[in-house]
Amino acid sequence: VKPEYAFGKMGCPPRIPPDATIMFEVELLSFVENKAVDDYDTLSGEEKHKMSIEEIIKVADAEREIGNDSFEQKIYGKAAKHYSKAIRILEPVHLKDEKEERLWSVALLKLYLNLSLCDIKQCKSTLAITHCRRALELDGKNVKATFRLGQAYMQLSEWDKSKDYLLRAAHLAPNNTEIRQELAKLNRKIQQFELLEKKMYSRMFNSPSGNHSEDLPSKQQTLTLTDDVRTVFKEKLISFKENVEMRELVLPEGTSKEEVECVAQIAQDLGMICERSDKKSSYTIKITKPDMPEFED
Repeated sequence: VKPEYAFGKMGCPPRIPPDATIMFEVELLSFVENKAVDDYDTLSGEEKHKMSIEEIIKVADAEREIGNDSFEQKIYGKAAKHYSKAIRILEPVHLKDEKEERLWSVALLKLYLNLSLCDIKQCKSTLAITHCRRALELDGKNVKATFRLGQAYMQLSEWDKSKDYLLRAAHLAPNNTEIRQELAKLNRKIQQFELLEKKMYSRMFNSPSGNHSEDLPSKQQTLTLTDDVRTVFKEKLISFKENVEMRELVLPEGTSKEEVECVAQIAQDLGMICERSDKKSSYTIKITKPDMPEFED
């Protein structure tokens, strides 16, 4: 590289003198042949329609390989775009017989499985569920699709569904270590969630009147507002909203400002009314339902 395109008259002392011609060593990290994809993109709609199933699968496989290269570099969003493009190439194809359908199904199944893994890596759980279900439509006993459904539901904290699919996957592949590890991970999450629920009940669902004051710790601890904590708040507020026998819900004194703000925001999103306490009250926030009128004592 000539000096004017490198370090110029200044150089880079002490290693590079002024006006130095630089030689760079370039290492090629990966290479994917995409001629088939480039050629396909230049074709007209009529020309694409005339292609054989083998030719179309070759193009889709080339697109999938490009996606695999991005996936190996952990560029999951880019990989997902290539898998999605390959699916769009394959799905509209008109199949002439069962042989073509088998070839088409095998190629499409790989793409949906790869796409679902990208979704899981990016925590796009709902998309992962959609793509896993599409894969199961092509192969109803596919272990990877069943396993990833369990993973996706775990990301959504839907423990029962997650366990159901992970157990199905374990039944399909009883010696699979990764599935057993994921089941153990799920069980730990469920235990942590149940423990968190107990803490939340003692903090959030005691009456401000003092009837349950003996159940409250003398010095309350502030809960860290993790995603699990927010999930518990939301589930309990939804349960309260749907319970016709409950008029109001309160957080007792000692609740942190962060917890109050979190509960208030979720309650408002659910269409409920939040009332902050005054200094004389024995609670920090009271939540009522808009269709539930206040009664005089």
